[in-house]
Amino acid sequence: MDKRYKRAIARSKVRKSREAVLREANELQISFFKEDLLKELRENVHNFALRMGLLTGLELIESEVSELCGGRYERVGGASRYGSQPGYIIVGGQKLAIERPRVRGVKEVKLSTYKALQRKDTLEEPVLARMLRGVSTRQYEGVIESTKHTFGVRRSSVSRHFRRATKAVVEDFSNRCFDTARYPVIFIDGIEYAGEMLVVGLGVTSDGNKEILGIRHGASENKAVVTEVLEDLVARGLSTTQATLFVIDGGRALASGIKSVFGKYAVIQRCQVHKRRNIQAHVSEKNWPEVKKRIDRAYGYKSYDKALSSLTSTAKWLDRIAPDAAASLREGMEETITVHKLNVPLLLRRSISSTNIIESALSVARRTTKRVTRWRDGDMRKRWCLSGLLKAEEQFQRLQGATSMKDLIAKLDEIVEDKQVASILKVA
Repeated sequence: MDKRYKRAIARSKVRKSREAVLREANELQISFFKEDLLKELRENVHNFALRMGLLTGLELIESEVSELCGGRYERVGGASRYGSQPGYIIVGGQKLAIERPRVRGVKEVKLSTYKALQRKDTLEEPVLARMLRGVSTRQYEGVIESTKHTFGVRRSSVSRHFRRATKAVVEDFSNRCFDTARYPVIFIDGIEYAGEMLVVGLGVTSDGNKEILGIRHGASENKAVVTEVLEDLVARGLSTTQATLFVIDGGRALASGIKSVFGKYAVIQRCQVHKRRNIQAHVSEKNWPEVKKRIDRAYGYKSYDKALSSLTSTAKWLDRIAPDAAASLREGMEETITVHKLNVPLLLRRSISSTNIIESALSVARRTTKRVTRWRDGDMRKRWCLSGLLKAEEQFQRLQGATSMKDLIAKLDEIVEDKQVASILKVA
């Protein structure tokens, strides 16, 4: 086929497509006050808004072209209209196909309005929001209302948009700094995705506000991964010379990693809920109600000495009926009642005696990723998990018992000072 004939056909298609868009605009303007338009507005507001956005975008582009070139067949400042070509603008988180006009002077002039209407973040943010609400890439096209000009909502396109959006989320999160606030309480826990672990840190500020601090990918909750999480936080301004209460699930690797970074300034509180579960795993069903009653009574004491005495008595009693349960109770027993040693008021004690707060955030991340069936690599795990955690962070409320945080900080500093004095006496 002759090349000139091919070009003529292509120009004809472009002209017809542009005429169709303009015809739709004219029809919408003509029928603006008619009953059929009111009916459409009532039945499909979102679709109507997309069409209005499309027409507004076309009008803005045409306005810039007129400023550069004047009206049709006019020349202003040496620029002139130079036909058109297929393009798109982004409206309401969707790509809408248009025929964009071209302007040429000595060389082609870039239209700033057209460029602004193609900003990728205006497309990626809605994709990120919908994906985090559980919409899969397969179903994405079906859950949005679109016009006949919409494209770019296929599975592969949505996946690319989400990948770019979550990479931006990770980059922004990595730039957070912690040198302007004190975090007297830090929760650390892990979440598993397809056999691989992500270790997460959640901090509580002096005024009781909660923040996601850090996340690290690893094979398990081992000392190296926990150390890397904390070293990253230190590099971003977290102080290691202020007493900090770390609330963990009881894993030895976590405690070891924490102490390797914070040293004597680390105060460990092991999760009382996890301790109960570990003991229950070694106790027969008929004996568990009595064991639970004894442990609950011990944790319910306000006095550290009474709580420790009660737990020690329970461990001796368990030696006769369930030796392994007794061993589980004794392992890290004193660290499960650190909040008693700190004389924390009851309301605040309930908040920081277990890892429930960080587990609540991790549960949001799990719900966010429940539709993912194929985990490719650690980067994908981190992007998805962090996006879910930051979604949970938006819903965080002030820590219960936050009014007692000043007392907690004073007691933490006092304990660390006692450790320092004891160390000096030992050396002497």
